[in-house]
Amino acid sequence: PPPVRPPAAAAAATGPAEHGRRFVAEMARGESADWGVQLMPVGTMALELHSLRDGPPEDSPAGGWNRSADRALGRPRICAGDLVLAINGVRGNVNEMWQRWKEDEVVRCEIYKPNEVPICVVKDGPLGINIQSGEVSLFIDQLNPGPFTLWNDAHPGQEVREGDRIVAIGGRRMRAPELLEALKAASGTLELVLAQGPHEFRPATS
Repeated sequence: PPPVRPPAAAAAATGPAEHGRRFVAEMARGESADWGVQLMPVGTMALELHSLRDGPPEDSPAGGWNRSADRALGRPRICAGDLVLAINGVRGNVNEMWQRWKEDEVVRCEIYKPNEVPICVVKDGPLGINIQSGEVSLFIDQLNPGPFTLWNDAHPGQEVREGDRIVAIGGRRMRAPELLEALKAASGTLELVLAQGPHEFRPATS
């Protein structure tokens, strides 16, 4: 398998995020043709992890990281749905981050593992959100008056924010296209699971 740095050097906790956990994963491409995980932009500032190859053949850098994962040492497993916030010091620009991912032989990734929270909203008309489709989630990039703002008014401290992602509808996790179709077709009470965005993406409560 490709080499990975010892735990103390490969990963360092960057401090707890407000709505999830951050950690740093360093991986070397080695002889692997790819990293063993795919990335897709969500919004303009982050890349969503998906299609993780974590089983045999276990020669991918991502598989090597996960085999040596140890939460106690600040090395959580990387999972589909995690967000990459920075690659080799580049943050806030998904195009530049993507270039580093494609071109660099060693990548040092700041990864955000979100908290997931259930909410219920009533759909009897427009939902009042603008969304972008990731691979395994729907990214909320604009929040307008509607069911989600009604939820926010009734649940202080549990507000939905721009930068959150819908990851399940009615207890089912699906790929983003299926999530979008389910969201469009649904009516009445919707049981959703949201992956809360990092604090940089979440506007302050007014």
